[in-house]
Amino acid sequence: MWIWLIVLCGVLALIGVAVWRGPAKTKTAIKKLPQEGGTSADSPPIAKSESPNEREGSAVTATKDGGWIINPGSSFRLTLYGIDQATALHLKRILDEKGAEWSLPAKVEALFPLVLRSNLRCKEIEAYINEFRPVYLKTLDDLQRTSSDWATATEQGRKELLISFRARALASLDIRPHGNLITLFEDTPSDMTIDDALLERFGYDPMQLYMRYAEPPGKIYVIAREHPDWAGFEKLVDLGLAVRGTEIALSAIVDRLKLKDLRAMVADLNPPPLTRKAQAVRYLLALPDAKERVARIVPLEEHFQLCPLPAEFAHLDLQRVASAWRYMREIAALIVETYTRGYDVVEQKHLHQEHDAAVSGWKIVTTEQACPYCKRSADRTYPFSQAPRMPLHLGCQCQLLLYYEPSAKPAYAVDTAEVV
Repeated sequence: MWIWLIVLCGVLALIGVAVWRGPAKTKTAIKKLPQEGGTSADSPPIAKSESPNEREGSAVTATKDGGWIINPGSSFRLTLYGIDQATALHLKRILDEKGAEWSLPAKVEALFPLVLRSNLRCKEIEAYINEFRPVYLKTLDDLQRTSSDWATATEQGRKELLISFRARALASLDIRPHGNLITLFEDTPSDMTIDDALLERFGYDPMQLYMRYAEPPGKIYVIAREHPDWAGFEKLVDLGLAVRGTEIALSAIVDRLKLKDLRAMVADLNPPPLTRKAQAVRYLLALPDAKERVARIVPLEEHFQLCPLPAEFAHLDLQRVASAWRYMREIAALIVETYTRGYDVVEQKHLHQEHDAAVSGWKIVTTEQACPYCKRSADRTYPFSQAPRMPLHLGCQCQLLLYYEPSAKPAYAVDTAEVV
């Protein structure tokens, strides 16, 4: 009896301690948005920032009209619409990543699927397009209308003229962001949701591979096992978007072979002289064991051919989808470029809060391809206390450097005077 009382007291004591301590604290899991149909295995992991204050940590600012400013500390702010706060924060984390594996092109590749899936819009990019696209298109139209060669030129001739006209139309713009402005102005999609059903059905990774190899239709691709796209093509086969090996028409595979290979396949039969490829193809395909003969020389498992989209997507124009993807990739690139440049300048100004007396102020350094607006801005020196707001515009590549007033008496003149 005493033993049971002792055990009962011990149990009650343990329960009392548990109640006193309260429930154990658990770490809050942050759900990261996948970049590819539920998986992000193809993308580098998003590491936590080393500094909690770096680029304002995970701060984004909501606007009254439902937008999100993803860089509130930059002098050139980017306002995104059509996404929620979680997506804005995820996007910002990608932009803030550092390291050799996170170059600007790598960030564009990481951002592109997110832009495609969300159909997000950037207020500042749209403002630029609305202002300068009409100017570009009007200049292009004027050049075609006033050209003495355009009306009589062949189709190929017009393509060549158009290259020159586009370059002149772009050169006429006062502000030119770094990037493919032709895509920005000419590939603007009328329907941002044109690819939504495709992405929902097949996922981003398979569709980006399909789109990359879709032209020309019907082409056969030889993808070796060590090729980086091998696994992707196998996935396309699983999804019914491609066929491989023996599922491809034998005639299509044979047509790719050289005459010497065709002769080697039938050499044991002592065929008649095969002097032309078409003759050799007909002879080979007429054989009952033609497929086996081809398989002895050709690695059929490495041959892939894309299929047309399923009937439910027959209404889609792949050319329009490809055009929309080019446009959205340019949107991703402009966001990465503008965001990165803006915070680079913020960090540079912070580093030079204290300066020596020799510093006269700030100077803007332009590139050879700088637009007229940037070149005008670079013509002057800015007081140290009045640093210019940079980037100067969307996609600006100019740099902000400390400026030192040139010495009235060069150092080499002093050295020469001391020589006896």
